Amino acid sequence: YKRERGDMLRAVAAATERALGMRPGTWAQKHVKDLREAPGVERRLLMGWAPGTTRQHDFEAAVRAFGRAGAEGREASWEVLVDIVRGAGNGQRRARCQGEPVWDVDPLVEEGAARQRQEKERRNGTRWVRRAIEEAQRGGRPVEKKFALQAAFALRALKADQDTVEWVRTLTEGQVEGVLSPKFYLQGVFSARAIGDDGLIQEMIDIMTKAGHTYVDKEAKAKENDRRTKELDWRRVDFQNGNEEVMRWR
Repeated sequence: YKRERGDMLRAVAAATERALGMRPGTWAQKHVKDLREAPGVERRLLMGWAPGTTRQHDFEAAVRAFGRAGAEGREASWEVLVDIVRGAGNGQRRARCQGEPVWDVDPLVEEGAARQRQEKERRNGTRWVRRAIEEAQRGGRPVEKKFALQAAFALRALKADQDTVEWVRTLTEGQVEGVLSPKFYLQGVFSARAIGDDGLIQEMIDIMTKAGHTYVDKEAKAKENDRRTKELDWRRVDFQNGNEEVMRWR
């Protein structure tokens, strides 16, 4: 079905190009931004992209737009900056990136080149996120909240944990258009945990609390629930054994 749908979309694009006297492939490329928002239109099929490469193509297009904006002396749009941070280091991020890093290459299983490639992709991805953040803060304009969140996701996913913490520290509510999601602050908490600094963890939690969000340590909560479950099980055994003295003591 998807193949038929892609053939149909490409046929429509080709017919449009012939009618307008355009070179093959130029109409879709020119309108790819509009097609992105069109319901029911799968850009990957229309453009002939391979499965799983849409985000990479968006990243490459955003990088080109970023370069044009710089050459013309104007600020890059938020749409361009969001696509950069969403796609930077794409090969080292999960498909639905919410900040979770992919597993490190196992040196006991993979050859050394695989580890070097992973580290290189993470470094390059982090470099692009940093460039996008610098551009976002240029001129003192308020940071768009979608960009703020996606940048935090990107930095943590690329294991740039210190950068993530600094981004959360830097970005206060007064510097953002709108209210930041609790997920933004959680990236700082998770990165602080990855660093292994208890003081830093508490600092990130304090920043999150000050912003009006409640931090729930799910791991600690799960352990507490497990402890209570075991306690209830013991009480149930005590009751079944008729051990009233133990029941009263508990």
